[in-house]
Amino acid sequence: MNHTPIAPSSSARRPWSALLLKGLAAGALALSLSGCIPIPIIEYSPSEPEAGETVTFDGVGTIVSNVPEDTVAASYRWDFGDGKKGSGSAPTHVYENAGAYQVTLTVVDSAGRVGESQETVTVSEATVTTTSESDTTSSSTSDTATTTSDSTTTTDDSSTTATVTK
Repeated sequence: MNHTPIAPSSSARRPWSALLLKGLAAGALALSLSGCIPIPIIEYSPSEPEAGETVTFDGVGTIVSNVPEDTVAASYRWDFGDGKKGSGSAPTHVYENAGAYQVTLTVVDSAGRVGESQETVTVSEATVTTTSESDTTSSSTSDTATTTSDSTTTTDDSSTTATVTK
C-alpha cells in the first residue's frame, strides 16, 4: 500500500504570526470602538501632611480615552478615608488626626464610563511650635497670674504669656 501525503489547505498553513496579528488587530479594533475606562491619578500637597493642616488634592492628571471623540472627565468624587467626602478636580481637606488614610478618587467620563483609584495618605502628628521674646540678660523675673472662672493667664518679665482654659 502506497501512502501519499495530502498537502494541507492554505488556511491550515498560515504561520502563527499571521494568526497573532489578526487577533491583535481584532483586539485593537474592539478597544478603539469601546474606549477605555478613566484612569484616575491622585496627587496631593503637601506630600507629608500634618494633622490640622489643609491638604490640596488634585485629580486633573486623570487619563481619559478620547473615544468617542471629545470625551472628557465629567465628574470627580473623593472619599478622604476619614468619613468625609468631596467633589471636583482639586478639593481641599483637613485631617483632624494623625494616621494612614485610604483616599479613593472615582472619575466618570462624559461617555458614562467609571474609573476608580486609591492612594494612602499618611498624616503625622501636628508639630508644636512655641515662641518667646525673652531677654536672656535679665537676671530676675516676676510672675503675674490672673485667674477667672474660665481661664488662667500667666505672664512673666520675659514677655511669655500662657493661657490655660478650663
